Amino acid sequence: MRKTDPKFRAPRFQNYLHAVEKLEKFAHDTYGKHVIHLALRWVIDRADTTVALWGARRPDQLAPIGEVMGWKIDRPAILAIDRILAETIQSPVGPEFMAPPAELAA
Repeated sequence: MRKTDPKFRAPRFQNYLHAVEKLEKFAHDTYGKHVIHLALRWVIDRADTTVALWGARRPDQLAPIGEVMGWKIDRPAILAIDRILAETIQSPVGPEFMAPPAELAA
């Protein structure tokens, strides 16, 4: 997927890495957690989400689950996360790059 995902191409890739660095610092300073815990908690705390799934391929990749329970991201933290993302990701990419070309979709 990294071969086709535009997030992994310059200059976007550096922007996303910078966002992760800032979010790691925010997670540590605010919650004493890592960015993986913040990301999973962010997904779970969304009103339209009941579960967070990610592509774990080995059992050890499920280890972060223990640090995700027992706390929540409050509204001021969500606004701070949104601000970090807006400041570091100037041209975000969503899942639309995975859609089939228009001529195949018709």
